[in-house]
Amino acid sequence: MQYKFNILIASGATGGHIYPAIAVADFLKEDNNIIFTGGRRGMESEIIKEKGYEFYDIHSFPWVGRSVIEKIKAIILILLGVIKAIKLILQRRVKIILGSGSYASVPVIIGGLILRVPIVVLEEDIKPGMTTKIFHRFAKVVCLANRGSKKYLSKQTDLVLTGTPLRKGFGQIPKEMAKHEYNLPVDAKVIFVFGGSQGSQKIENVVFNMINKYDFFNNIYFLTVSGKFSKGLYKKLSKEKNNVIEKKYIKNMQSAYSCSDIVISRAGALTIAELKASNIPSILIPISIASGHQKYNAEEMGKNKMAVIIENNSLNCDKLYKELKNLLENPKILEKMSQRMEGLNLSDAAFRVSNIIKTVVKYGKYNKAA
Repeated sequence: MQYKFNILIASGATGGHIYPAIAVADFLKEDNNIIFTGGRRGMESEIIKEKGYEFYDIHSFPWVGRSVIEKIKAIILILLGVIKAIKLILQRRVKIILGSGSYASVPVIIGGLILRVPIVVLEEDIKPGMTTKIFHRFAKVVCLANRGSKKYLSKQTDLVLTGTPLRKGFGQIPKEMAKHEYNLPVDAKVIFVFGGSQGSQKIENVVFNMINKYDFFNNIYFLTVSGKFSKGLYKKLSKEKNNVIEKKYIKNMQSAYSCSDIVISRAGALTIAELKASNIPSILIPISIASGHQKYNAEEMGKNKMAVIIENNSLNCDKLYKELKNLLENPKILEKMSQRMEGLNLSDAAFRVSNIIKTVVKYGKYNKAA
C-alpha cells in the first residue's frame, strides 16, 4: 500500500500521553504511515504495538524534581536520544512530528528542529509542562485541551483550542450495556476507583480501609483498577466481598465510566477529559508531581462544581467516606455535577488535531482557512 506521508508521533510514558496520541493516529492512518516513538521506562511500547503501530524506543529521562546526578544522566540520555531520533527521521523521511508534551518526546522534538521538520505539540494539561513551555515557540502549532492554557504560552505561537483527543465513541455506551459487561445488576450503584495508568497505593489503602470499616457500602458495587504498583488489597477485597470487582488493567475505559455513578481517581488531564466526555461526577485526589499539573486540573473541576476535591495529604478513609456518603445520599447534587460537564470536552478533538497536522504538511504552517 502506498502511503502519502510518514508522520512521527513522539508519545509519553503514561496513558495520559499515549491514548490521545493513538486517538489522533487512528484518524491519520488511512492515508499516512504512522510511526510512534517513546521511552524505555513507561508503558507506551506495549500499548502502541498492541494497537498495530510501529514503535521505536528513544532514550530520554525526566528532568523535573530530579537530583543533580539524575539531571546529568538525563542530559546524556537525551543527547543519545537525539542522535537516534535524527537517524530515524532521516531513514523514514518523516514529513511532520507530533509531540505529546511528555519528557519522552524531547529528543524527537530536538531532532526534528535540527532537521527542520515541522513540529506540532499536543498539550493536555491546563498548566503546560516544561517540554511544552520550552519548545512551543518552535512549533508550527500548539493544540490545547484547555482554553486556560493560553496564558502560560507565547502569543506569537499559533495556539489552537482542540480539546483532548479521545478514542472513538467515548461516552456513548449505554449504562445498561456497560453494566452487563461487568456482570453488574442493572439497578446497582457503582463506584469506579482507579489511580491513573499505573495505579495508586495510597488510594488503594484508603478504599480498602473504608470498605472494611463502613457497612454503608455493603450494597454498593466497586469497580477497582489495581494497576502496576498494587499491593493486592483490591484483589483481597474482591475475594472477600461480592460487591468488589478487581481488574489489573482496563482496556475499555468507555464501559468502565459508563457503568459508574461516581469516579474516584487522580486528576490527570486525560482523566479530566474522559470525565467531561462521560458526564460522570467524581472525587478527585490530585498528586503533586510534574510541577503540580494535577492540582491545576483538579482546581478547575472543583471551582466549577463538577467534582469534589480531596487533597492527597488529607486523604483518609473517614474523609472519603463522608464525601461519598454525601454524594450518594443526594442524587440532585450528582445530577447537577453531571449537567455542568455536558458538552465541555470537544468530541471531535482527535479529528481537529489530525486536520491541523494535515494542514501544516500541506501549507508548511497552520492555515485557519484550510
